[in-house]
Amino acid sequence: MRALVLAGLVTVGGCAGGAATEGRSALTTARREEQVVIGAHNEITHVSAGERLVFAASTRGVIIYDALFRGWLPPMEMDDDVRRSPSALAADPTEDAVWVARTGQVIYYRPRIDYAVTATVSGAPQEIFFDRRDLSAGAYVRVGPAFLRVSRTGSAIPVGTPPAPQDRLHPPTARDVFRQYPSLETFLPLLTRDDDLEQWQATAATLAPGRSEVWLGTRGNGLFRVDPTFNRGEHLPFGLMEPGVGALALAADGVWSAGLGSPVARSGLVFASNDLQRWRWVSGPPSRPLMGARVQALGIRDRRAWIGTTRGVLRMGLDEDNDLSRWDIADGLPSDIVTSVAPHSEGAWVGTRAGLALVEGTARAVGPRVAIHDLVLVADTLWIASAAGVLALAGPDSAPRRLAIDDARLARAIEALARSDTVLALATDAELIEIDLIARRVLPPRAANVAAVRRIERMAMDASTIWLAGEGGVLAIHRASGRSTLLPVGVSLPAPATSVALASDIAWIGTRGGLVRIRRRSDGMPS
Repeated sequence: MRALVLAGLVTVGGCAGGAATEGRSALTTARREEQVVIGAHNEITHVSAGERLVFAASTRGVIIYDALFRGWLPPMEMDDDVRRSPSALAADPTEDAVWVARTGQVIYYRPRIDYAVTATVSGAPQEIFFDRRDLSAGAYVRVGPAFLRVSRTGSAIPVGTPPAPQDRLHPPTARDVFRQYPSLETFLPLLTRDDDLEQWQATAATLAPGRSEVWLGTRGNGLFRVDPTFNRGEHLPFGLMEPGVGALALAADGVWSAGLGSPVARSGLVFASNDLQRWRWVSGPPSRPLMGARVQALGIRDRRAWIGTTRGVLRMGLDEDNDLSRWDIADGLPSDIVTSVAPHSEGAWVGTRAGLALVEGTARAVGPRVAIHDLVLVADTLWIASAAGVLALAGPDSAPRRLAIDDARLARAIEALARSDTVLALATDAELIEIDLIARRVLPPRAANVAAVRRIERMAMDASTIWLAGEGGVLAIHRASGRSTLLPVGVSLPAPATSVALASDIAWIGTRGGLVRIRRRSDGMPS
């Protein structure tokens, strides 16, 4: 038996030829609108359109667009094993559902009610089609020379004689598109061209039933809707450009994320609105400065992004691709490995593996040469998490100082920090320390199991909660009551957490397996 997790929905497949079992998620925290996992979906391999919904398959899963109301539905995320990426895709001809085939499985999925059934098959299906004479019979699937009929309840029955070719209803392909709209093939390079005039290869195409509309998938630039009458295309990006998230930065109405430096994927910054309806991909100048660069810190200020990477720090314009500056060890940084950034009006504080730097046109080292793990700038005070403990710096011309609090833990390595109101929260490798900055005292320890987070990477804090992100997942702590909720890896999160950012009713979590959006209750805790 195999379990398949589809963004919060768990289905269990049966044996080939037998009925599969459909199921709802056992996790109340993983309902579709309350917790959504989003992977990289810019490499489109298949496209199929129904009467209302359009489905586009990437190596990570299937994204779903409502063509009637012009909006995105939560994606159908799968595991990131490229060897099991979708091999065939077909919108159901009778209802708002999709059939997805990949090695060992055929999945029938109805996104609006979050219902899926998985049938187990042998091998990788190459084709999905339907019988025009009986559309209610389910889907026919070709695996090599053999044919199976898969029902909507999950049974997979071998078929000796499949429907005759003239009785088969196939999803329209690129060949059908260009047969119906011959001039479209000539205009393809213009239709998939982006604002920087870069052309993206079309990899899949389909016709929308009942309307003059073509859908194109590309290699690297996601999905396009095309008006074939006037040869006009509309870019509809959705999801990340890289498999994982290295760092997050809040925006007024969403979040910016940066990747882990995959050497084969298109790299850049990705904006996602809180409602997941608006996406933006920013790759920078044609030199692709983020290609292969592992991003460890991200800060946004005045429509510019400060990006801390393993190859120095970049300042990149969000509205002008050629607005790019870079600093590394040759320009005055203590180290090329940047761990944290804190933008301000004149530039940015930059933490590295070998010390702190101030970048204002040029870069200069500031303070002791110790590893900096995290930075938080509040008003004119820079709070520093370092290998030598927690430090505070009151301005560019002052020196970092220790807190005048008698607690030996504050001189140990601090991995992450955050501040809200009068409380400064610090994280060691397995401990949470809270300091009342007015009373100048360490607050009593909490009962929360901070050790479960394992190797804390980042933390976030607001008036009601503290969130810790690390190898084991994310721990959310309610400040007033002390209640805590663990979002563990493999259950609530697809992979170890690298970052966390808090909006008023949304928590964004960056993981090595994608971006996670979690709705927050009125008390700030995860739903």
